[in-house]
Amino acid sequence: MKKGRIAILIILLMALVGITSALISAWLTDTKSTPSTTFTVGDVEFEWSGSTITTDSIIVPGDNLIAETFSLLNSSNIDTEIRVEIITTYTLEGSQEAIAANDLFEPITLEAGWTRNGNLWTYDSTILPTTTSVEVISTLMLNGSLVGNSYTGAEFKVIFKFEAKQKANVTWEELGTAEIDFGSGI
Repeated sequence: MKKGRIAILIILLMALVGITSALISAWLTDTKSTPSTTFTVGDVEFEWSGSTITTDSIIVPGDNLIAETFSLLNSSNIDTEIRVEIITTYTLEGSQEAIAANDLFEPITLEAGWTRNGNLWTYDSTILPTTTSVEVISTLMLNGSLVGNSYTGAEFKVIFKFEAKQKANVTWEELGTAEIDFGSGI
C-alpha cells in the first residue's frame, strides 16, 4: 500500500513540475522580431534598424533581448537634431497599462552620445547626412527582481517615440514611433 501511495505522489510531483515548466516557458518565450522602419517628417528621413532575439527557448531575466543593435541612419540631406522618449506598455487580460521601463527591465541606457533628461534621451550632437549609423540601444534585459508572477501572460511593448528638428530655434516634430513587440508574452 505504501508503494502505491509513493508512486502516486511521484507521478503527481512530476506532473506538477511539468506543468510549472510549461507555464514558465510560455511566460518567458518570445518569437517576434522588429522589422526595419523609415521615419519621415518633412524632408527629414531616418532609417531605424536592428533586431530582437528570436528563439523558442526560455528567456530568463538577465538575457539580452536585442540580437542586433538598434540604430538610426540619417538618409536625408539635412543636418538634424534628434531625441527619443521610451515608453513601455503591457496588456494583461485585455487591459493595457503603461509602465515605467525601469519597473520591468534592467535600467535602460542608450549608447554613447545620448543624454537623459527626465523621460527624454537627446543625441548630444547634430546627426549629419552620412552612411554611418547612430547606435541607439544594444541591451534590453528583464530585471529578475521586478518581473514577478503578476506579469504572467502579459504582452509587453517597448515604444521608442522619436522627435527631430533641423535648427536650434525650430520646434520639435514627431519623426516616428518604433515598437519592440514581445506580443507572445514574456
